[in-house]
Amino acid sequence: MLTNAVIHEILSRRSVRSYQPELISEEEMESLITAAQYAPSAMGRQDRHFTVVTNAELLCEIQKASDGEPFYDAPAAVIVSVPPENAYGLEDAACAIMNLMTAAHSMGISTCYIGSATGTKKTEIMRKLQIPEGYVPAASVIIGYAKEAPDEPAPRRADSVTWIK
Repeated sequence: MLTNAVIHEILSRRSVRSYQPELISEEEMESLITAAQYAPSAMGRQDRHFTVVTNAELLCEIQKASDGEPFYDAPAAVIVSVPPENAYGLEDAACAIMNLMTAAHSMGISTCYIGSATGTKKTEIMRKLQIPEGYVPAASVIIGYAKEAPDEPAPRRADSVTWIK
């Protein structure tokens, strides 16, 4: 297999579920958001909104409202919102989050994709998150420094690829 620095970062990134309490710097977060903004989007519409949350009280409230979906005490989260009529909104959000997670890993910052973001969809929390009118949360990613090194990757399934030549 051919490899380079980007492929190395992709292959070595792991989801982290245990965080130190300190926040990453604002400059680091700005870099991560820029990486997310440069992700592909359907028809190049860039139809997504990023809400950066570092308020511990609000993160706790989101976690409690999320029907058991934990934020693992991460000190920050980014909520990605899209217009519900965007047929590719979930895909757009996922691409943005993957860019963010890969960039974070390359900077020594840990992340974990939190798919459904159920607590963020509650009206009162959406108001606190200042979600723009016409947008709804699609997914989120938690961000911080890992308490400990993540486990080695599990072997990948050998039956997950079909080659048609």
